[in-house]
Amino acid sequence: MTISGSILKRLRNSKNMTLKELVADVNEKLGTDISIGMVSRWENGKSEVRYKNLKCMALYHNVTTDFLLGFDLNEFSDIVDLRNDLEITQMIKESEERYIKKLEERCKIIIS
Repeated sequence: MTISGSILKRLRNSKNMTLKELVADVNEKLGTDISIGMVSRWENGKSEVRYKNLKCMALYHNVTTDFLLGFDLNEFSDIVDLRNDLEITQMIKESEERYIKKLEERCKIIIS
């Protein structure tokens, strides 16, 4: 599962919406052509959300793209409180650790 997918799923669940209801509402309100399959794959981590769709989902849920990417989970706690969500915080921690490891590897190459 991806951070964005997990957050999107929690946002949808906080509105008590099915995938079908969400997709119909997003497409009607924003004039998009997002499919149920696309959202399902995002939520289950089988594909990444493309930027244009990430913007649409942020607009629909009234959050920022940064929030959907896992930055500043405190920002929209009035909409969906993810601060104590262990799955998401673990994914963010693992993502940060991978990023730090890549930085360390690149620094070693530069210094050598």
